[in-house]
Amino acid sequence: MGKNDSSIMLCLCIILVSIPMSAQIIIKDSIAIAPRMITGGSEAAASPTQTCYNIIYELNATAVKTPRPRIIFITEARTDTLVYCTSVFNCGVFGLFDNSTYPIGPVTNLDAQVNITYSEGANASGTVVSYPTVEIRPTTTRQFDVKTLEVILHYDPVYYVPANIVFGYVHFRIAPAIPPTLTITFPGEDTTIVVTDEYLPTIVLKEMHTPDDAIITWSPGNSISAADYITPEISEATVTVDATATRECGGEQSAVRKITFRKEEAVLEVIEPKPDDKTRKEITNEPKMPELIAKSRLKNYTGGTVLFDWKLTAQWENKENYGKSKRLITETFTGTTTASNDNVSEWKIDWKNKTRGGKDVMLEVTASAGGKTYTSGVIDKPYEILGMNPTPAMVKEGLAIEEQVIVYMESKPKWKHFVTDFNFPIFGDPHGYGLMQLDFPSASDEQVWNWKANKEAGKALFAEKKSIATNFPKSIRNRTKLPKKDEKYLSSGYKGATDFNTTELILRESFQRYNGGNYWFWKPNDPDDPEEGGEWFVAVKPRKWEKEPYGTRAWSVYQQVINANNGIGTYPKKWN
Repeated sequence: MGKNDSSIMLCLCIILVSIPMSAQIIIKDSIAIAPRMITGGSEAAASPTQTCYNIIYELNATAVKTPRPRIIFITEARTDTLVYCTSVFNCGVFGLFDNSTYPIGPVTNLDAQVNITYSEGANASGTVVSYPTVEIRPTTTRQFDVKTLEVILHYDPVYYVPANIVFGYVHFRIAPAIPPTLTITFPGEDTTIVVTDEYLPTIVLKEMHTPDDAIITWSPGNSISAADYITPEISEATVTVDATATRECGGEQSAVRKITFRKEEAVLEVIEPKPDDKTRKEITNEPKMPELIAKSRLKNYTGGTVLFDWKLTAQWENKENYGKSKRLITETFTGTTTASNDNVSEWKIDWKNKTRGGKDVMLEVTASAGGKTYTSGVIDKPYEILGMNPTPAMVKEGLAIEEQVIVYMESKPKWKHFVTDFNFPIFGDPHGYGLMQLDFPSASDEQVWNWKANKEAGKALFAEKKSIATNFPKSIRNRTKLPKKDEKYLSSGYKGATDFNTTELILRESFQRYNGGNYWFWKPNDPDDPEEGGEWFVAVKPRKWEKEPYGTRAWSVYQQVINANNGIGTYPKKWN
């Protein structure tokens, strides 16, 4: 061990013995710091960097006379004793530390925490000498987080010159400290949890904090069970939970959440549609069914998955003026959806490629969860589903002129499938519906509400009637039974009946047969002779409300359209 090393150990012993007990210093460490050279040839020593703070001593020891005082710096949490031996070159600087509650904040807070002690003693030769008075005061030196105090020795001017000597400097530095940040991430805000007797969940709160060395404490805890608060007598309880992040050198921060447990029975709630709203929904003129979305939830349920079974019934009844039902069309559409807890479940109604309407629409929904079934009852008349008419051009598309004539004759108002532009299908006795007034056979439910299906069915029926009309003379010739004497013009059993060899003969018969009955009758020259020739005779009579037979009027319309298409005359009224 060298000479300087021995001196250091000696000084350490002096420190331990000389500190008065009244200071109540808890000695956590005793550190010897060797001198170091600084600018200008001065010697300096510094305490090691601490977690929260450090103090650097700079000593200009060569400029100081002996004897030197013992200087003690006292703060709330730290006491450093500077001891200077008789030789400035063989003594280190020692620090005794108690940093359990060192204050955090600007270094200016330390100004009033510095006290100085001094005393008298004897020098090495035994001569009593007087220690100088020590003054410590702030300097103007300030940079960032460093606070500098100047140590001045005041010697008696009678014995020592000069009177004031700057002994050195003490630099206080508060080391940069990152204060803790804390956020409770689950739940993200104060929340209410609905519970039941069967469902009493435990909520585990989660947090996020920085820096990593922050210590997190929870009150009452981060695991909160509803079973600890909800009883048969208590149906609602609010628990305040807080998390606190602390750092030894960076303060603390808290975050608070309130968790409310509320016991409620689950109830099936239909959010949309509402009963008796009678919201008008349209079947477009494409035609396309309206987009309907029903919404429901199992309110207050928190037990997991809920299964919803949906049923919508569209119903339309056509009645006579005195209330007798002419026809009842009912169609039911079903679907299934799921949701979690009491979240809203949506059902977009699948019309299954069917077109249906009516004013009597009913909705029902059933929820199944937790071994129980909840029903909504019937939601009555939430909608009225009505039809939009196509344009005349849309109706005529794909139809020959004679087929267009049928639509023109049958539809009242002209070219319309529904009573008005937003209504129910047109009806005509005895069983006719829509554009083509299908009576025999009667229109299907789809043909009643879908104008395109109605048009196609009417087109097929007219083709069938036209085929029968074209072959009508042949059927007359093939019959064997002659009419009775009083049935003068009954067309049957005459081999001389001629084929329809003109468009007029065929179409008049076809038009009439679409409406009912036949237009032409064969009139033999001799009713008693099956081989006798004759002529085709218009024997059909107009109905009471008709001026002319249906076939006559339809043929007239057909001729007028043909002529108008050829630039001759005008189209029938309301043709376009």
